[in-house]
This record gives sequence, C-alpha cells and structure tokens, in this order.
Amino acid sequence: MGTGLSVGHLPDESTVTFVRNFVKSAFASAGVEQSLQSFLGRLLSRSPLEKKVNSLIEEWKAGPAEVGYVDTLNEASVVAFLEFTAKLEGTSSDKAIENSKWKNLPYWLQSIWLPLDRFSVDPVVVDIDGMPTLIGTATGLVNDLEAIAAAATIKLRKKPDNFDLMLSDSKAFHSLKVTQLDDETTLRWIWNAYFEGAKLSLLHNRPLWSGG
Repeated sequence: MGTGLSVGHLPDESTVTFVRNFVKSAFASAGVEQSLQSFLGRLLSRSPLEKKVNSLIEEWKAGPAEVGYVDTLNEASVVAFLEFTAKLEGTSSDKAIENSKWKNLPYWLQSIWLPLDRFSVDPVVVDIDGMPTLIGTATGLVNDLEAIAAAATIKLRKKPDNFDLMLSDSKAFHSLKVTQLDDETTLRWIWNAYFEGAKLSLLHNRPLWSGG
C-alpha cells in the first residue's frame, strides 16, 4: 500500500485495458448501451457505447500526470485505519479484505478509483503486471467513507491540524516538524485523506491512485 494519493491521468496501456473493461461493464450493467443505441446505429452495427467508453478513456489519458496529491502519512497509518474499519464490521482486516461491505477500501497493493459519479458498481481486483490492483469508483469510495463515519464513535470528519495546509501547500506542510499523531488523529487524517482524494477525483474528472 502506498503512502499517498494522486489524482491524474491513466499512465500506461496495461492499466488502460483493465480500466476500459471495467467501464464497459459498468455502463452495460446500467443500461447505457440501450439508451445510446439508435435504430440506425444498430442497423449499421455501430456501437455508441464503445465510442462513449473510448472517449472517456482518452480524456482520462490526457492532461497532466498529477492535478492533486493527498498525503496519507505512512503505510502503518493506512493499515491502522483498515484495522479500525474491520473492527466496526466485527471482524479482522485479514478477513475484511475479501468480505468487507465497504468494498472500495484500499486493502490492495495498488488501487484506482475512477470518477464515475452516476453508477453503482462493485469494484474488481485484477492483476496488473504482478500487482493486485483494485479498480473501483470515487463515488463508491465516498459512499463507503460516509458509512464508516456514520458507524464510528470517533468524529472522523473533523480535520486534524495542518490537514488543509497539506492540501493547499504540500511544501510548507512537509517543512513542518509534525510530531507523531495520536491514534484518533491518525484515523481522522486517513479518513479525510481518502475522502478529499475522492472529491478531487470527481472535481477534476481524473482517476485517483494509491500505491504502485
């Protein structure tokens, strides 16, 4: 698991192939193909769905490599958050990795959340160059985090000190001598990091990355 979240373009063709398949499946399950397909298109064997998916993929491949970055402290902090959410479900993190109801959490070596804001679709885990990779949606991640905040007794939405500084001026943040955060503050930091990362993904219409 990585220690930071990046919002930016799709970087390589091997990833693009898996993302394209995921988006096509999401669109098909939502009935997008039927709504797009005209009688003339069917007659000429043209696929508006394929065109729409390809257009979206090209948009995600374009632009700067990174339009946003969110610091998630370190791997131990992310693991602590996953252990915390597993306990909320009454289980352990090693069991939750396969069975959690919050399916968009970053249990895998690499995670990609796509800015699909109108579709309810479960994430998938694929092997990309030997790296187990979650492909989910930013909206799904937001929904999972909202449910976690509602289930927790800790006020996860409360941003820790310097969190907004980290978002607005990462250089100034990293120049600070920040002392080690206590357990509750660490959990609030990680919750807000993934929540803000997902919001940035939807705002910029760019995938959100963790790890890799």
